[in-house]
Amino acid sequence: MSLELDKARLRQQLLSACGVIPTKQAETSAQRVAVHVAGCREFERAERIGFYGAMEAEISTRPAFAAARLAGKRWLCPRCLDRNQLEFAQVDDWEQLRPGRFGILEPDAKIAASFFCQNDLVLVPGVAFDRQGGRIGQGGGYYDRAFPSERSEERRGGKEGRSRGSPDHEKKTESRAHPTPPYRT
Repeated sequence: MSLELDKARLRQQLLSACGVIPTKQAETSAQRVAVHVAGCREFERAERIGFYGAMEAEISTRPAFAAARLAGKRWLCPRCLDRNQLEFAQVDDWEQLRPGRFGILEPDAKIAASFFCQNDLVLVPGVAFDRQGGRIGQGGGYYDRAFPSERSEERRGGKEGRSRGSPDHEKKTESRAHPTPPYRT
């Protein structure tokens, strides 16, 4: 059995299980994640935080977004582009996000793209995470392409991580995964 087939089965099992989590428990979990994120030293050091508009089976980032706002952080949110790519744009308020591709909240296309810097913090969605920083996403590979880790590059036969999250796409970037979400660029 292949790794991809194993991941697909695990993803499906976990998504099925997520559908039965009571709303109150999901809200409590989102609040706990916000407190955890706001307490991280990476959060303290970051000037900007990358957020995503959660899909139905994902934990909401809205409480963490509110914590970042209280801390005076700036926010970057992704939008889907053609050819299954992500770009990020700075938003000033959650209300600036609109349903985009796949119904996911994203910044309007009129808002200019913005690029991550070394100490920015990015929260990435996922179906599952392990203690070594690995994740299983929804299966589209958007975040894997936007923030390639050394492990994903090694699986594809490469050695250096490269990111579309920087203006110079050919520049080597530091892309280190944390043991738990969030990820740091």
